[in-house]
Amino acid sequence: MASPFDEALTAADAGAWARALEALSSAERRLDDAVRRLDTIAVGAVQAAERTRWQTDAATRFFAAADAWRRAVAVLPSEVAAARDETVRARLRIESRVWTGLE
Repeated sequence: MASPFDEALTAADAGAWARALEALSSAERRLDDAVRRLDTIAVGAVQAAERTRWQTDAATRFFAAADAWRRAVAVLPSEVAAARDETVRARLRIESRVWTGLE
């Protein structure tokens, strides 16, 4: 399967390799941070739902909206982690080509 980062593998100069590696490393750090934040948000949504009294119509509507939002947010960490994993694989391919001289 072709990666969106494969184009970076054809760069000929060391500066291009360094920029590509730094961009991928930066993306990995940002995606890791996004996963942590999304996990925190998902926990907060569950806690808010648990603390709400559900005797009123407004509370019931809030619970339904919060639960739908919680379910939507719950899938995001795995999707972001998959994107992070793709950046790791791309970085490793670039590093492998640089270290083995396959530029």
